[in-house]
Amino acid sequence: MEELLFEFGDILWCNREFVPAQIRERHTSGPFIFLGAKDDYFYCLKGFGIRPDSRRNMNNFVIDVNTYHLRKATEFHTKSVYKVPVSYFLTYISSLSGEDKNILKESLVRSSNHFETTKELLEEINI
Repeated sequence: MEELLFEFGDILWCNREFVPAQIRERHTSGPFIFLGAKDDYFYCLKGFGIRPDSRRNMNNFVIDVNTYHLRKATEFHTKSVYKVPVSYFLTYISSLSGEDKNILKESLVRSSNHFETTKELLEEINI
């Protein structure tokens, strides 16, 4: 396998076929925020498209429309860390700014204080 070098806060486009119950067929791939890697998995947050005027959960991380080369506002649920098989990687999109990485880390800490599985996964990849 070729060596992939990603950093915390990189935005990747990956297949979602490993995630059960897709909403629509066209949603079989999408954005993920890379948190870390272990073995043959990327640990990521999965992005969900949202309307720009929709209510946002303060425990989630939101990227507004046209930011970081995403075509629509995207929300990443910080309480759910996904183990994405490395083979599902499609392309690199962009990297979060330093300020956004700090905001994301704060949101992850809040979530890990409330969700034990999130806390365990973040500890596993040293976040």
